[in-house]
Amino acid sequence: MTGTGPTSQDHQDPAPGGVAPGTGEEVPPAAGASPAMARANRMSPANMLRSLLPLVVICLLIVGWNSLQQKTDEGVRTVDPS
Repeated sequence: MTGTGPTSQDHQDPAPGGVAPGTGEEVPPAAGASPAMARANRMSPANMLRSLLPLVVICLLIVGWNSLQQKTDEGVRTVDPS
């Protein structure tokens, strides 16, 4: 092929619901696009970081609060296994 027809490989159409190549702009999903494809296009490392960061902060706050509430004057408790 000469690369001038509609089937040429060098022409890049933006993927529906993704990011247009070279521009960085998001393209809205086409009306017939599946919801699974639209969801897959939203998955990125930045979105994962934005969703995990609040969870990590909450977990660290809970661990810190529990460590401050523990009494340090208690000794080691011995347990009789029988």
